[in-house]
Amino acid sequence: MTPAPAGGISVRPDIVNDVSPEILRKYYEVGWERRWLSWLNDEGVPGDAGYKLRLKRTLDLVRPPRQGPFRVLDAGCGVGIYTVQCARRFPHATVFGIDMSGSQLAEAAALAKRFCVDTRIRFQACDLTSGALDQEVGGGWDVVLVTEVLEHLPDPLPVLKKIRNVTTPGGQVIISVPQLTPDEQEG
Repeated sequence: MTPAPAGGISVRPDIVNDVSPEILRKYYEVGWERRWLSWLNDEGVPGDAGYKLRLKRTLDLVRPPRQGPFRVLDAGCGVGIYTVQCARRFPHATVFGIDMSGSQLAEAAALAKRFCVDTRIRFQACDLTSGALDQEVGGGWDVVLVTEVLEHLPDPLPVLKKIRNVTTPGGQVIISVPQLTPDEQEG
């Protein structure tokens, strides 16, 4: 692992492959969200033990910065499972989920409505790998969730730098990477 500079980010360059944006888009439009959503129980939690544990541990790490309202950005929210569960657990949070997949964002919005948190959640299409994230989502996020996203990126370092820039000073960035190697590019 490359050592991180003070306040910086370190990555393992030996496991970062080039994955084209076309491969990423194809991956996110294959319809896997129906599988995950079919596993949800009445509380909106997947039955898969590993996913359930990651979800619980991730939300256990969230520390609201103060009593009262705070802002959470779910970067790469997919079908919105973490987004919705965060809004359910933290009633004073306003949550913003972003993802590059329109079909997954539609499923996320439906999930938020199903669990009656749709008034505190907003979803928007956003590609973390292109453009200026701060222009699309603004800054000052108290908590940023980056769950099960980085392993799908060809080069996570620029995305992590953007995430750091939109996080409020003293805010939290919570990352979950359950898959150690990046997705392989189809040949």
